[in-house]
Amino acid sequence: MAARITAGRVALAAVAACALGLTAFLTAVRGVQYVGAIGRANGTLYDFGIFYRSAVAFWRGTAIYPPGQPNFSPPIAVVLLSPIAGAPAVVAYRVFVAVSLVVLVAALVWTAVAVHSRTGGAVAGVVALLATPALAATLGQGQVYALLAAGLATAWVLDRADHQRGAGIALGIVVACKPVLAPVLLWPLVRGRRRELVAALVTTAAATLAGAALVGPAQTLRYVRVALGGYPAHDVDNASLLTTGIRLVTPGREIPPLVDAPGLGWIAGVVVVALLTVTVVRAGRHELGLWALVAASLLASPLAWRGYLVVLYPGVIVLLATARTRLLGAFLVALLLVPHSLPSLWSDRASTGYITATLLGPLVLLATWAAFTEAASRPGEMAGDQSSSPGARRARGEQRAPVVRGPSALPDS
Repeated sequence: MAARITAGRVALAAVAACALGLTAFLTAVRGVQYVGAIGRANGTLYDFGIFYRSAVAFWRGTAIYPPGQPNFSPPIAVVLLSPIAGAPAVVAYRVFVAVSLVVLVAALVWTAVAVHSRTGGAVAGVVALLATPALAATLGQGQVYALLAAGLATAWVLDRADHQRGAGIALGIVVACKPVLAPVLLWPLVRGRRRELVAALVTTAAATLAGAALVGPAQTLRYVRVALGGYPAHDVDNASLLTTGIRLVTPGREIPPLVDAPGLGWIAGVVVVALLTVTVVRAGRHELGLWALVAASLLASPLAWRGYLVVLYPGVIVLLATARTRLLGAFLVALLLVPHSLPSLWSDRASTGYITATLLGPLVLLATWAAFTEAASRPGEMAGDQSSSPGARRARGEQRAPVVRGPSALPDS
C-alpha cells in the first residue's frame, strides 16, 4: 500500500534532498574527509595512539593514564584493547580498522536479517552508511564506536528474539566500556524486562570491577580524576547538546558566544534532563526505544564527536526495513552523508555564517534523536516483520495460541 502524502513526509523529503545537495557541493569543494587519514596513520596519532600507548603501559605495568594523555576509556576498555600492544603501532592500527569495519558490517547485516529487510534495501542502506563521514572519522581516528555499535546491535537483536539474558550481557558490556551510554539501562527497566535488566547491571558491575582489579587501584583512581577533569567543551566539533549549550553562553578560544553569560550554562543541563525524560516517557517501552535512548545519551554526554553517530547505524537499518519508518531512515541517511567541512567555507570564525555552521553537528544528532523518538512513540508498531519476533509479540501483549487437536488429528488406534 502506498504511503500517504502528508506535510510531514513532504518536509522530510525536502530536507533530505537539500542534505544530499549540500553533500554533493561540499564533496566537490572540500573533498572527502578522514579517509586519507587511514592510509597516512602510523598508529601513534589520534585516539588510537592514546589507546595503543595505554595498552603498552598496561603490559609493562606503567602509568595507563599519564598526565597530558586524555584517555577517557575506563579500565575495562583498556584491558579489552590491550592485545593491540602485541604488534607494531602501524600494524595494530590497520588491523584494528579492518576488524572494526568487518564487525560493523556484520552487525548491520545481522540487524537487517533480524527485521527481514528486503535484500536490495538492506544492501543500499549498508553501502550508504559505509559512505558516511562519521564512519570515516571514527575509523580514521581509531575510535571504538564501530565495535560499540555491534554490541548495541547484539543487544537489540537478542532482545527481539526474547533472549533477555544475552541482551542484558551485551548491554552491560557496552555500558561498562562507555559509561556515558548508561541511560540505555532504562530501556529494559521501563519495559519490565527484569532478567535483561539484572543481567545488564551485573555485567556492568562485574566488568567495571574486573577492569579496576586488573589495572590496579592507583590507575583506577587516576581514571576517575581524568574522567572528572573536564572535556573539550569549547571544541566546535563536539556535537553534544550539553556542551554546545554551554559553549553558546561561555567565552571560548575559537568562537565568540552568542551571549556572554556563563551563568546560563545550567539551562543546558536542564534541557538534557528534560530530553532524557521525554525519551523514556515517549519511547522507552518500544523496541526502537533503545536507539532513541542511545541518541539521547549522546546529546546529554559532555563529549560527542560526530563519529559517535556510528553507534546508531544498526537502528537506521531498522528504520529502513519498516514501511512506515522508511522515509525517516532515508532522511537520517541523507543527514549522515553531509560532510563535516561546512564551517570551513568561512574564514572568519567570528562571522555569523561560521558560528551557524558549527551547529550542524548538534542539529544532526538532535534530528537523529527526534527521528528515533518519533518512530518509537507510535503505539503498537513494531519494526520489520512483526509476526516473527517473540519479543515483539510479548511487547504487544500477544500469546501463542494453544494447539487443539481434533479427532481426525489423533493417531489411529
